[in-house]
Formats: sequence, structure tokens, C-alpha cells
Amino acid sequence: RALQFRLLALPEEAGSLLGKVRAHVAEDLDIDVVNFGPWMPRVLQLLGGASSERSELFNALNFAAFYLHDIFPNAERALYLDTDVVVLGDLMATLSALNMEDKPAAVAKDCSQLVGKYIDFDKIKKKNLSSRQALPLLLRKKDCVINRGVVLVNIAVWAKLNVTGVIEELVRAHLSKQVGPLWRSGVSQPPFMLALGGRYCDLGPTFNVRGLGRGDLAPDEVQYLKSQGVWQPYFDSFVSTCKINCCAGCAGFAYSPFVSALADKAIILHFNGRLKPWKVGRRSTSPVQPPSKHMTDDVRGKWEQTPLCSCGKNCLRECAGLWWKYLPLTVE
Repeated sequence: RALQFRLLALPEEAGSLLGKVRAHVAEDLDIDVVNFGPWMPRVLQLLGGASSERSELFNALNFAAFYLHDIFPNAERALYLDTDVVVLGDLMATLSALNMEDKPAAVAKDCSQLVGKYIDFDKIKKKNLSSRQALPLLLRKKDCVINRGVVLVNIAVWAKLNVTGVIEELVRAHLSKQVGPLWRSGVSQPPFMLALGGRYCDLGPTFNVRGLGRGDLAPDEVQYLKSQGVWQPYFDSFVSTCKINCCAGCAGFAYSPFVSALADKAIILHFNGRLKPWKVGRRSTSPVQPPSKHMTDDVRGKWEQTPLCSCGKNCLRECAGLWWKYLPLTVE
């Protein structure tokens, strides 16, 4: 079965986007643009609050994955990908045969972080929100996170369970003065995790090797990676406690720069985070060496904003180089 590629675009971008993309892809590729305009009235009601300092997370298309059942009602399943991903594997061969049973979606579970970091479960319990939803909320504080940047949607099941309706209702509760806020961080991620908790197939971490635009790692993330045998001792010489360019509350606590210990095994690389590769320009894919222990503050500040990706045994390189590696030289 041939793959169909559809680009979801805001109304003001839909008309010109297809021509720009076609200039860089094969002529026989089945690709088109879908104007997200008809779904904008619903999504605009979900934008607001102060759960993130990153304004780009309040873009309406960050909720687009939740409407695939409406956009493609005749499809059996649809794979949603954020625009900041690089696909390295044969997704058709793997995902078309995946047994999703009665689950509405398949996503990559990541146990290096737990959902309690983002969501206020005490308030959800106090407000008795679970019993007020069309679906009971099965997510628990110590469950592993999932990320909506790579989502395989089982169209009929998603629609039947009205997962989108639950997400919308959770966001409205979060934004209401009587109930919210319900999460400490994130915009579209927390309600997605709440609605899908206990209702997804796990694709495995290599299907969404995420965080490649992050600047830091929490100590418990590193500890988890070490416990799984993923973190190489060699990586220790590249990171130190963040000092200059740290996230809120991370100075003296989190490690910088961010290191992706699974990047060399990735099926999908995901450059989520504020340090997007296109903001720094082209980078090499050559291995980098451990930094000096006597960096100036200026040098250290830049180093702390250089996400690193594993490239084999005792090997790290700039994650941004992997983004640029797969783009034509004519693209800037």
C-alpha cells in the first residue's frame, strides 16, 4: 500500500506550502496540504494559561494530532509527526502490521521522566475530575511520560472513545478559574497524557528519541538511563551542573548540556525543546571531544546550549548536525 503524506497547515500558510515542499521531494510522492482552518474555532478555545514560557507551544497546530479522526475519517490509521523530527527507519513496514488491539493510539513510552513532574494529581483528585470525564482517567503520578510528537492514531477507536473530547474538556478545566491550573508545565502534552494513560500501545523509545532541542537533563533522568545500561560512562566527561544558561530552577541542579544516549539507535529523532537546530545553522556530524574543565563563562554558556547525541561507543556529536545532514544544501 502506498504511503500518503499530508501536511497540516494554518489557513494563511496552506496556499503556498505545497509548492515550497514539492521543490524538495520526489515528483511521484503522494503529498498534499490540508487546511487546518475548519478546526481552528475548537482549538482556539484551548489556547491560554501560563503553563509554559515558550510562546510557540501555544500555536494551534500543537493540538493538530488530536483531530486526525476528523481530518481523515476514512483512514484505518494515521501517523502524526511533529515538524521537528527526522525519520530514519521504515515506518510503513513496522507500523502497518502493528496489532493495536482496541487501543486508540500507539506512542513511545519514556520512563526517564514520570508524569508527576508535569501534572498536579492532587488537585485532579480533589476536584474529582476523573468521574466527570467521558473516559475515566487511568494515569497515575508514577507512570512514564508519553509524547504527542509521534502518534499512530487508530482512527475508529479514537473516534469511538471520543479521546479528543476528553482532551478538550481537560484543557477547559485547566484554564478555568474554578478548577485549574491542573498542570505545572506544558500546553498540549499534559491533557494528551491524561486522556491516553492506560490506553495506548507502546512503540518503544527508539520511535521517539526526543529532547534533542533541550539544554539540560535532571539527575533522576541520568540515573534512570544508567540503570538501563544506556548511559555510557564516557558521557560523564561532557556534562556538569548547569551554571549559565539553565532552565527555570535548574541552576546548580540539572546537568548541561543535554545528552541523548539513544540517538544512535533511533528510528525517529525528535528535536523538541527550545534549542531548535535551524536556529543555530548547519553543524558537523563529526564526533566532539569533552570540554575543558576551565571554560570561561562565555564558552560554558554556549556549551550548555549544545545538545549532544550518541554516535556509538564513546562517541557524541552535536544533535543539530543530524538535522542538517538530511536537508539539501540549498535549504537554509
